Amino acid sequence: MLRSLVGSEMCIRDRDEHVVNLQPPDSREGKGKSVRFERAFMGEHTQDVVYDTVARPLIKDVLSGCSATVMAYGQTGSGKTFSIFGPAEQLGRRRRQSLAKTDCGRIGRDAGIIPRAAEDLFDAIKAAEHGYECRVEVSLVQIYMEILQDMITGATSMMSELPGQALRIREDPQYGTFIENLSSHVATSASEVKDLVERGYARRCVEATHLNDVSSRSHVIVCMRVIVREKEDVGLVRHGRLQCVDLAGSESIKKSGSVGLRAEEAKSINLSLLCLGNVISCIAQGAGATPRFRDSKLTRLLQDSLSGCVKTVMIVTAPPGAEHYRETLSSLQFAERAITVSYTHLTLPTKRIV
Repeated sequence: MLRSLVGSEMCIRDRDEHVVNLQPPDSREGKGKSVRFERAFMGEHTQDVVYDTVARPLIKDVLSGCSATVMAYGQTGSGKTFSIFGPAEQLGRRRRQSLAKTDCGRIGRDAGIIPRAAEDLFDAIKAAEHGYECRVEVSLVQIYMEILQDMITGATSMMSELPGQALRIREDPQYGTFIENLSSHVATSASEVKDLVERGYARRCVEATHLNDVSSRSHVIVCMRVIVREKEDVGLVRHGRLQCVDLAGSESIKKSGSVGLRAEEAKSINLSLLCLGNVISCIAQGAGATPRFRDSKLTRLLQDSLSGCVKTVMIVTAPPGAEHYRETLSSLQFAERAITVSYTHLTLPTKRIV
């Protein structure tokens, strides 16, 4: 999926719901480029339209015991956090209205995918409660300069952590890649999910640059895990998972004006995104190519989402302004590689407890 928000002089033109035509502002930049997506959203498309297309169909899959991922990729300031969470400038302020709802209790117009998915998830659980018992667990982790941090407890992957408490990436042959010692918190309602997300987001590394006043300096993964137990067969348990990934934006250090630590952060972000692009390119080549998932913590954590074990939707955000032509071109080229990857929709193991 492509999402393009507001811009000045446009370099994205003559588009429809599936095709985006990119025209260089200067003929010396080369020829234009046309890319076909499953769906292209422009500035006039509201958050509910994006959610209904991208994420709402995944809720039923998750309750059926499947694992799904929604991932946002794009340059800094292009709308990734807005798409996943909502308005970035309001996040972390511990205001219930900021993430999802108006004072009247309705979903706010600018609410992102996470609060909308939480509402739909608990609505579906309530509708099916006569036949099932469901438990929802929430976890949040950020990757900052290759350091993992639990956004709820503050624990990290640093060697200085107390023995047995540091975060470690592990692999389970049955359930895939996971983070050892990452805390998981039970939520009994959509509002509790939103409170946990707000609480965790307050730890996100965010700084101002010339391109973005609230530039994310870390990748964030929010996971809503659903354990479904059938009342008629209490020993039968299904595990579903919805994972929302807000990637830090690719960044031109020259344009962002980053220096010192900000520049080091940008280099780390760009390197991890390069690893992600390399993995996707390798997967797109098909049999015989071996993706290097261990080149970064990001690609290792997304291994299940990228290797066919998870139903994955990627939102590529791209500013349509002519001043961002090269960055938008790079995002579209990334999207082209991602489109060629075919995913298999697999169900997580159903476990019988005797």
